[in-house]
Amino acid sequence: MKNKLRLLKNIYLKKNKPVSLIIFLTERCNARCSFCFIDFNPNAKGQKKENEISVENFKTMSLSLKDSLHHLNFTGGEPFLRSDFDQIISNFIENCDLSSVVISTNGSYPKKISKFLDNVCLKYPETKFIFQFSIDSFPERHNEIRKIPGLFDRTIESYNFVKNSHKNCISTCNLTISEDNYQQIEEVYDYLTEKHNIETINPIVVRNEGVYDVPSESKIALIEAYKKITKKNVENVDKGNLRGFSNFDIEGKVINEKNKIQYKMIAETYLKPKFYSNCVAGSIFGVVTSDGNVLPCEILDKDKALGNLKDYDFNFMKLWNDTKAKDTRKWIKDTKCNCHWECIFTYNLISSPKYTANIASKIIKAKL
Repeated sequence: MKNKLRLLKNIYLKKNKPVSLIIFLTERCNARCSFCFIDFNPNAKGQKKENEISVENFKTMSLSLKDSLHHLNFTGGEPFLRSDFDQIISNFIENCDLSSVVISTNGSYPKKISKFLDNVCLKYPETKFIFQFSIDSFPERHNEIRKIPGLFDRTIESYNFVKNSHKNCISTCNLTISEDNYQQIEEVYDYLTEKHNIETINPIVVRNEGVYDVPSESKIALIEAYKKITKKNVENVDKGNLRGFSNFDIEGKVINEKNKIQYKMIAETYLKPKFYSNCVAGSIFGVVTSDGNVLPCEILDKDKALGNLKDYDFNFMKLWNDTKAKDTRKWIKDTKCNCHWECIFTYNLISSPKYTANIASKIIKAKL
């Protein structure tokens, strides 16, 4: 695996090369969730396949990232709508020696996922694959929310395919708390864990992003529902009723402990911003849109984009080291930019000596 000393030096000291990226493979999707931030207007640029990054251009991008990239999160839209997904992810694993990959999906294509497990996951046993399946409610209500008839059953089928597959694969559920389900969220949580034996749940609360704004009158109720579920989640993982990420040895234990801190911070900042530590968005973490824009995160306005890969011949590090990217990193640090976006918390926490020490001490204490 990639030189661990070089990785740690980048995360804790230099903070100048991307360790983790979110890649929007496509903005096309077969679902139409009311809280989605993607613009599904047929004329929108993101809805046209010809604007998506090609396999060859992704390969070029991966070669420029081979010295630093450790983790990828593939999302959309629905990533399994890309027929070339296997090749895209294989190029990244082979060129960057990825430690882990997250795939966020609605689970509506169990046959494609089953083939992916054998064609990709089995081929790369040293890489951990975390599948995040979106499930929001009881079967019929879930299908209504996502606007796909029969979706719930297909998602559970996909979940179980992954759960019963290979040692390097973990099946998880993203439970998004929204206006559509917050009043029954505890019952939904119990149904998923008890009826369908979901072993790892990632609670998420809807946020302002893209074309979606959370109704201001709903925010208090939403965050109170989030607090209830995260408290329940922590208790279940601590008692061993749920696995969390513990089957991934020490990395899984770190994630479980990190989540406790993250849940608390999100609950505290959802209604009112609060600065905890310098944000590493644009430093060791970034986002790539389906048409090649590189962003420090999903939250900042598009004027904070670092550039478009097409203008750099898909040489990611050339873009990352250009003036605009350096200026944006400086702005993020100087303004103490902060938010409650779940995806950045992992790297903000593990890159902070203060919080890393806190996490480590809890893991050690739990072993004694």
